[in-house]
Amino acid sequence: MTVSDAIERGKNLILMQEGRLFLWCPVVFAAGIGLYFSLRHEPNLIPACVSLALFSVLWGISWKHKDESALRHVLWILAGVVFLFNAGMVAAQVRAHMVYTPMLDKKIRVSDVSGTVDAIEIQEAGQGSRVILKDVSVNKLSAAETPRKVRLVIRKDEELSVGDKITVLAGLNPPSPPVSPGAFDFQRYAYFQGIGAVGFAYRAPDILSHSSSGTFFKSLQARMSARIQDVLDFPEAAFAMTLMTGQRSAITEDDRQAMRDAGLAHLLAISGMHVGMVAGALFFAARLLMALWPRMALYLPIKKIAALFALCGIVFYTFLVGANVPTQRALMMTGLVLIAIMADRSPFTLRIVVIAALVVLLISPDSLMSVSFQMSFAAVVALISFYDAVRDKWGALYAQRGFVHRAGLYVLGIIVTTIIAEVAIAPFALFHFQHHSVYGLLGNLMAVPVMAFVVMPSLVLAACLMPIGLDAPALYISGFGIDLMLKAAYWTSGLEGAVFNPPSFEPGALLMVVLGGVCLCFFAGPARLACLPFFMLGLIIAFTSRHPDILVSSTADLVAIRGADDKLVVSTRRKDKYAVENWLRMNGQDGEKPERWPSEGEMRGMDLRCDDAGCRGEIKGYKVAIAHEPSAWQEDCGWADIIISSVPVQGCGAQFVIDRFSVHREGAHSVYLDQAVKIETVEGQRGERIWAGY
Repeated sequence: MTVSDAIERGKNLILMQEGRLFLWCPVVFAAGIGLYFSLRHEPNLIPACVSLALFSVLWGISWKHKDESALRHVLWILAGVVFLFNAGMVAAQVRAHMVYTPMLDKKIRVSDVSGTVDAIEIQEAGQGSRVILKDVSVNKLSAAETPRKVRLVIRKDEELSVGDKITVLAGLNPPSPPVSPGAFDFQRYAYFQGIGAVGFAYRAPDILSHSSSGTFFKSLQARMSARIQDVLDFPEAAFAMTLMTGQRSAITEDDRQAMRDAGLAHLLAISGMHVGMVAGALFFAARLLMALWPRMALYLPIKKIAALFALCGIVFYTFLVGANVPTQRALMMTGLVLIAIMADRSPFTLRIVVIAALVVLLISPDSLMSVSFQMSFAAVVALISFYDAVRDKWGALYAQRGFVHRAGLYVLGIIVTTIIAEVAIAPFALFHFQHHSVYGLLGNLMAVPVMAFVVMPSLVLAACLMPIGLDAPALYISGFGIDLMLKAAYWTSGLEGAVFNPPSFEPGALLMVVLGGVCLCFFAGPARLACLPFFMLGLIIAFTSRHPDILVSSTADLVAIRGADDKLVVSTRRKDKYAVENWLRMNGQDGEKPERWPSEGEMRGMDLRCDDAGCRGEIKGYKVAIAHEPSAWQEDCGWADIIISSVPVQGCGAQFVIDRFSVHREGAHSVYLDQAVKIETVEGQRGERIWAGY
């Protein structure tokens, strides 16, 4: 190949991407959001806004001249990239300040808490409800210190409904920070939900007034949930409430775990599948009913009318189930599909996904950090990219075929769709949950048809019939389908080796895999090969990720040490069980009972000896002492390289000291013992951010 041929091929390759530049807009926008959340200090908003305004002007100017030369075209693209990147940073920061809520900074053991019931999430049968209060008043806090919302677990809530004004004796805690550096930040999640404190009620609340001030949809949620419980028994009622009203907390942990292990957890998260099924049921039902009236079928565009009816239905459904991020995305995408049908346009393109992503990120930039956003968009982008590539061949296979052939293609479609979706979401599931369902394909083959043809249509029918009280038969049918799904989940999850639980890996690995996936889906032609270096680098980072040798909780009352078999051994199983569960999961020990080191004597397989005052020994060549009493650290200070103490330490000569003061200032610690000791802390990693109380 000559140089001129290579240049010509390069130009053609670039020209192939011309029409796909728009697809990269949410990627660049998301990069700006991601940078904002990765910073250790809150950035100054003024320079970011000035930069945004400047590059918006440059983008506008360069747009007018972008076709005059290749250089101007490149400058136009670069100006657009910088503009979108800055826009993402500004949007994230504006959102963070708009949702500001005071965060409780210390535990309140007992206090009268008053407020208006904003939402009720029914928990497992007999476990009461998780209630979110707004317009909160706490007698031990000033108005400036009081969070906008408080979440309480209330065991006795029989007469509670949305909009009620209540007062209750409760204990309050600050939203918990990450249990270790890099773990899930519930504090940040709660901040963006407006929740500044969580806790529990000591007794049944006193209802000050029954009010209709609650929103229509939240009140409707409560009434529909009550009706479902009247007709169905648990666990079928819990699943029906999840699918109809978006309230997932009533599902038992065993059922939830079985669904996860069977690869069916996506059936519990209201997303594109559910909204699409609701839209499909409404569209085909409306079109069928109109087709039964000859005059309407002949003189009116019943297909477009059915699409409009379905659009109104999914808007109602989205608000009913709470309009979370996956549902917003599903509403926008399905809505654009229905609008395209009404406009006689092709509805299945990546541009629909791109527009939906931009709108969601613009409205709620913090959703980028949520696993629901990441997994839902990854699955949809992968599916649309694949079916866009095989559309003509698939249509040819389906056209003018008999029932048996089409049924076989439907089963094949479920298999292919499941495989693509599983591959697309696997990196996120492994990164966030360290969990992958080995037999997810088998579970979906059994459960998805039941969901599509039995459960969702019957629930849509039940919702339509509830106002006239004729919904019971439809609910019974949905309960039958839910029972089949649960049986499939338990059978699949019970198979040997059903779950793969690897240890956690570094965020850089996920970022590289995501970039590789974006290149694969958004580039055209041979340029897709650009994905390979990203995939390879992501795998290298994942397989070479380091894991801490010692973990210390945010109170220093709990310590875990990596044993000779790479299993974590904990100091106690009684304290901070939430931290223990998360540490085990991140170490690839999800669901395992942790081993506890002995109160007296030597730890099995390790050079570590313990007594009532603490433990001491060598780990990877470093002398480590763990103290529970002042006498222990005083004795070990002259010997140990690393002192870990649940009591304050002063005047100690050890090189590294982690005590109650350390964890109070910096949160949980992770200690790496390699060529040199490396200590990471929660506060050191996430920095002084607004959701951390700074």
